[in-house]
Amino acid sequence: MSVLQQSKSWFKNSLTILWARIVALTGVALSYVSVVQGVDLSQWVGAKFWPIYLIVVGFLTELARRRTVTSATNEDNVIVDKKTGKKKK
Repeated sequence: MSVLQQSKSWFKNSLTILWARIVALTGVALSYVSVVQGVDLSQWVGAKFWPIYLIVVGFLTELARRRTVTSATNEDNVIVDKKTGKKKK
């Protein structure tokens, strides 16, 4: 398996899952800056709870996408037709 294929499999070949992880990691980074570094983020993001909101949205987005991606891919993360189970072109 090539490096590109392996990295794509980490996200189940889904850009939505990749985006959800980026959003969640942004929330984690903002939480770190806010709590550990003591920076007041409300002047940039508008509210104190934004980092937690990003983490929750990222988590829920990934859960929702995983629910549909597992039914549309086989065990090798190849996109297949849900009805026939054959590989889509």
